[in-house]
Order: sequence, then structure tokens, then C-alpha cells
Amino acid sequence: MSNVFIQNEKIRKKIENTVFPIPPSSYNQNIKIKEQQSNTYFQEPADPSRESTSNNYSYFDNIDSLIKVFDNCNDADIIKKMNVYLCGYYLNAENEFPFLQYLMFLDNGRWNFPNIPFQCATNIPENEDGQTPPIHVYFENLCTLHMLEYIEGENMENLFKGYIKGSSLDNTLYVFFDLSQFQIKKSEDIRVMWITMDEMLNGHQCLGFEILKECYSVFYQDAALYTIQNEKGEIMDTPSTMFLCEWKDNDFTNVYNDFEEGEEEDHGYLNGIDERIDHPVLGNFFFFSLHPFEYQSSITKIRRFVGNTRQPIYILHPLSEIIPENGTPSYTLSDVIPSIVSYFSPKGEVVQEPEVDGKSDQLDDKDKNTSESDPDLGDSKEPILENSPKYSLDDEIASIASLDASCIYFQEYKDGSKTPFWCIKNQTDFVEI
Repeated sequence: MSNVFIQNEKIRKKIENTVFPIPPSSYNQNIKIKEQQSNTYFQEPADPSRESTSNNYSYFDNIDSLIKVFDNCNDADIIKKMNVYLCGYYLNAENEFPFLQYLMFLDNGRWNFPNIPFQCATNIPENEDGQTPPIHVYFENLCTLHMLEYIEGENMENLFKGYIKGSSLDNTLYVFFDLSQFQIKKSEDIRVMWITMDEMLNGHQCLGFEILKECYSVFYQDAALYTIQNEKGEIMDTPSTMFLCEWKDNDFTNVYNDFEEGEEEDHGYLNGIDERIDHPVLGNFFFFSLHPFEYQSSITKIRRFVGNTRQPIYILHPLSEIIPENGTPSYTLSDVIPSIVSYFSPKGEVVQEPEVDGKSDQLDDKDKNTSESDPDLGDSKEPILENSPKYSLDDEIASIASLDASCIYFQEYKDGSKTPFWCIKNQTDFVEI
């Protein structure tokens, strides 16, 4: 960062009031802040002094479209008015897996990046000594001063990373800041949160509030904007956002705190409580829904996590369809992906996938006659398991419950609709946010 960067608080206030007058944003006065939780329910508190390359993970190192020195004020741009989005990221690399979050605030019911209008100034001197151009210092300071309305911290080095021009929006710039060593300011005027990349890229919403398209569209310009790499250059998976569940009256419900994030110490918050569920079919896991079951006034108190779903097993149909209450399983091999077909087979027997050369999926004459003469089989090419050798429902439930899996994806009916879930075995595979 330039040595002329403004750090003195007195000068900073003077600049805010004179040189860079910026009208305050119109925030909703009736909503309270929800800031990032610095520690987790199951993890040790993260070290606030961490850097973006901690644990040998790197982010924001090789972005071709990133411009590090501002140069958008030539003669043709002098009358242009630009919209500048301030994109502050937080790289959490202190757990068993890394993940990214971006700072956003709730703007009239939608998540938005902090943003300012910008117009090139006419009284900025030209660069004559070969050092950082004054127009860049002006632009960087203006953006940084506005970002400091949302965050607090001491280390200003390497805060400003550069900017990217919007490819689909004219006169739009996205300025990026590394906020990994900063905290969100407490405020009763605005609600600010760390939004996950899963919510940004896949869900386009967080806690039922839409993320503005102008915000998430920039990440589709360059995959490096959401890519974390390890020291070998391998791309790390983007973890899923999920919500902790408990088992009550033979049904799943989401778990809520009695307080907002950042208030743990005032409410006797305890680390290390085991929230596993001994599910009657799937066994002993931590269970999470991929969406909140309901969006209510206390939605910001819901226990929200990111989960690393490594080596997953998928059950594609709701459990109530696979094992109904009448005790008669009814499904075909297409109900599950090949990696778990074997556990639906009779004990000791393994179902093999058809070979790609076409030999193993050809029926002999005897099999063809059987298929054609049995009206129950119809034209299906997949064997129906009711016609396989007999097995008991108890054995089936036992085989599912004994799966050696780190996580399982499944669905259940909630309020008449299919709801996706993850169950995760190890505490190190999820982090509360």
C-alpha cells in the first residue's frame, strides 16, 4: 500500500468531511446487526491474526482480470459516473477445510455489497515522479474509507487488492479487500453478515433474503474469484451451507440460539456440545438441512454451518419411500447411485454395474423369455428388487445404518415437499458461521 495512505484518524475525519463528502447510505433503521461468529460451537476459536495463506491455502493470487492500479480516469472517462461495489472477503483457513465468505449488508430486504458512486476528479495532479499515481491514491482511499464504516481492525497493510471491471454492467467496478484480519462493526442501524460462496454462487440467497444479481454475477467472470488452492495447486471444494437439526417427536427441526451472533459470552455459550442424532435408519450422525424449515423472525439466530461433504453417499429417494411404514420396500436400482447399489442387495451379494462394452447388459434367451412373459416387469431395463432373492426389512435397515460413510445425502418429506439433508459423521467436517 502507498506510503501516502491515510491512517491518521484526525486527518481521516477531515477528509471525510471536506475532500471526500459521501452521503450516508439509506439503511433500514429497524433491523439489528448480525455479525460473523469468531468462534464455533464445535471448533476452537480461530486466531484473528491469520493471513490469507495460512495453512498453506492461497486465494486471490492469480486473477488475470484484476487491475491493481486505478486507471479509469482518462479524458474519455472524465464525465462518467461509475458505480463501485466494495467486495470484502474473509478466508477462513484455520479448520480442516478452507472456505470463503464475503461481507454484505441487508439493503431493503436484499443482500448487497457496500457501494459508492464515483466520478473522476478534475483537480487530481498527474503523476510525474513515477510513483503511485495520485488518482489511484484518491480512488483507493475513497473506497477504503467507506469500507471502514463496516469493519474494524488495526492492520491496514494489503487491505486493498485491486478492482475488476464488470463485464455485463457498464460503468461498474468491483473493488476487492482482504478482510481476513478484520471484524464486522457492531451496529443497530444495519444488518451485516458474512455470506458463503455456496449461498453466493448456488443459492443466490441467504436466510431467505435474495442476493442482488449485480453482486454475484461478478464471480462468473473469473473462476479464480471463488477458487481456493492448496500448496500443491489443487482446487479445494466449495463447502455447502447447512443448518443444524435435532430429532423431536420422530421428526427433524432446526436448532436456534437464544441470542444473536457475537453475544455468546453474555449468554453462557458452551463449546464442544455433541449434537449427534441416533437416527433409527441412518445411524449416529450430525444432521443438517440444506434450507431452513421456516423463515421466521428469529431466522438470524438459526445455527448455520458450512460442511465439507467429502466422499459422499447419496440416497436419491426420500427414506419414507424406500422404507415405508407398511414395511415393504419398493424401489429399483435407479433410486441410488452405483457407489451404494451394493448395500441394497441381499447380504453377501454384490450388484455389478453393466460393463461399457455392452456384453454384460445383454440378456440370454432364457432371461429374455422371462422378461417378456412377466407383465410386472414391463419394458424396464432395471431389475426390480422385489423380484430379487428375499431379504428382510430389518436386514435392510441394518445395512443402511452400518454404512461406512463420512457423510450421506438423503431426502425426507417436510410439510408435503421433499427436503434435502446431509448427515455428517465427524465434527471436523463442519464449522459454525
